[in-house]
Amino acid sequence: MEAYDEENKNSYSRPPLRHQPGPWLVICDEKHQERQTFFSTSENHFYPRIIPDMCSKYIETSNFGWLVLKDCVSDDFFLLNLRSMEKAHLPELKSSFGYRTCILSASPSDPNCRVIFFDSSDKCASFCWPGDVEYIKQELDDDYMPFAATTFKGKVYWLTLRWSRYSLVVVDFTGQSLHFRGLIEQQCLAMPEEAICSRYYLIENENELLFVHKIYLGFSSDVMNFRVLRAEFSKMEWVEIESIGQRTIFLDNNSGMASSSVEVGTRSNCIYFVDFGDKNLYVFDMEDRSITTLLPCPNVSRHDSLPCWIWL
Repeated sequence: MEAYDEENKNSYSRPPLRHQPGPWLVICDEKHQERQTFFSTSENHFYPRIIPDMCSKYIETSNFGWLVLKDCVSDDFFLLNLRSMEKAHLPELKSSFGYRTCILSASPSDPNCRVIFFDSSDKCASFCWPGDVEYIKQELDDDYMPFAATTFKGKVYWLTLRWSRYSLVVVDFTGQSLHFRGLIEQQCLAMPEEAICSRYYLIENENELLFVHKIYLGFSSDVMNFRVLRAEFSKMEWVEIESIGQRTIFLDNNSGMASSSVEVGTRSNCIYFVDFGDKNLYVFDMEDRSITTLLPCPNVSRHDSLPCWIWL
C-alpha cells in the first residue's frame, strides 16, 4: 500500500475524485482532525489530504454522496458534498452525554430529505429539512429508542431493543411528526458468556435488509464475532445467514454499508470494520470466522484517528 502522488498540487485540498463503485475509507487524524487520508480498496492506495471544510470536523454520517459534519469545538453542523464541495448549513444542536446517531432519509437534493438525530440521554429525535433554522424535536418512548437506523427502499427503518427482544420499526413522516409501525419483533440472540458488549447495525444490501450484530470480548474493544441476519418480510422474522456471497459489508462506529466485492476489490463474504482511535482495518471472514489485520494508511496517527466509510 503506497501513497499516490498527483501532479496537480491543488488536488491536495480536494478528495480523490476517482470512480469507485463502493465506499472509501477516510481516516481523520492529527490534532483536531486536521488531516484526512482516503483509502481506495479497488486501487489499494491511500491519498493524504487537508480539506479545509473537513478540518476540525467530526463525520456524523455519510450517505447519498453527502457528509453530515460537526465542528469539533462548537455545536455547528452542516452538510458537505465532496464531489461538488457544495455546503448546506444545519441548525445548531447542543451536545449531550448520551449516545447519538444521525441518518439522512434521502439525498439533500431531494425535497423529502430529512436530517435526523437520535439522542439516548434526552430520549428524543431531532429532525429538520436542509435549510431549516431549527430542529423539530419529538420525545420517544422507550419502545421506539433506536439502537441502529438506516434507509431501505426509500424508507427509514430502525432497530429497537427492549425486554430482550429486537423490534424492527419503519418510520413514517406525517407533517412535522414521526409515526412508527412495528414490523418484526423477535427474541434476542443468545450471547456467549464472555461477550458483554455489542453494537448493532441495519444495512441495505441490494434488495435485502440486514441486521449485523458486532460482538466484543468482555468490556474490551476486541471484536470476537459477528452474526448477520436477513429480514424475511414475507414471514415477518429475522433469519440468521452464514454467507453474503460475493458481497462485502463495511462497518465503522456509526453506520454500515454493503457493496459488490468483485467491483471494489475486496474479499467476498467478509466484513471490513474499523474502530475509533485505531488506524488498522480488520477483515472478518464469515466462512472460517477468522479476523485479519491490515494497515491501509501507515501515515495515520494511531491515537488520534477517526476512521469511517463514506460514499463519494
